[in-house]
Amino acid sequence: MILRVIITISFLSFPVMAKDTLVFAIIDGSKKDRVYNLAKEVLTEIGARMNIKTELRSLPPLRAEALFKSGAIDAELARVASYHKRVPSAIRVNEPIISAPLYAYAKSDDFTIKGWQSLTPYKIVTVRGYVFAETHLARHDNYFVDSHEVAFRFIETGRADLFICSGIIAQRVLKSKEFEHSLVRKLVPRVAMSHSYTFFAKGLKKEALAFEKALLEIKENGIYDKLFHKIKVLGW
Repeated sequence: MILRVIITISFLSFPVMAKDTLVFAIIDGSKKDRVYNLAKEVLTEIGARMNIKTELRSLPPLRAEALFKSGAIDAELARVASYHKRVPSAIRVNEPIISAPLYAYAKSDDFTIKGWQSLTPYKIVTVRGYVFAETHLARHDNYFVDSHEVAFRFIETGRADLFICSGIIAQRVLKSKEFEHSLVRKLVPRVAMSHSYTFFAKGLKKEALAFEKALLEIKENGIYDKLFHKIKVLGW
């Protein structure tokens, strides 16, 4: 009788999922970097609470979007809120999966950074498919490239003045062997605070609700913060 009650409570806690495995996309990175490993750990914790397996694929922004629209992947793990304009049918999880500051990176400190508008006089390089860039830098002088590495090369060679990205991504690239002698540095203060959300494909509303419930749970019980320290994703 007690076992039956426990099973019933467990069943009611999270809805029955339509799929055995949920496939998520994360933008760029590789299985060796901290961003990917943090995302995988977070998904593992969430999946365990949803009683479902999760798979994480690292993809360029435009490739991830194309696969998401085609149904080849079930969810985009971390996109800014305005991503919904590109994929109106997507279901956004209300709780941010991550919040991180965005900084400007340059070869010198001779720039004044006070929000997005302060960037107007400068030539900016950005990665194709990054929605925050399309939203906030649409009227700026932009160069579009295919990866963070190429963007930092533009700064290093003087082809652009600034590159805007999160500190955690910049750390990964600038600590690589290619950039070990680079003069590129982070400018302060930050340009803005970016909140990223998980988007599920149309038809996966139950999964989206269960995902949000599990995400809130690991944030409230401290597991989310512990994972940041475990993977050493610090010093934004």
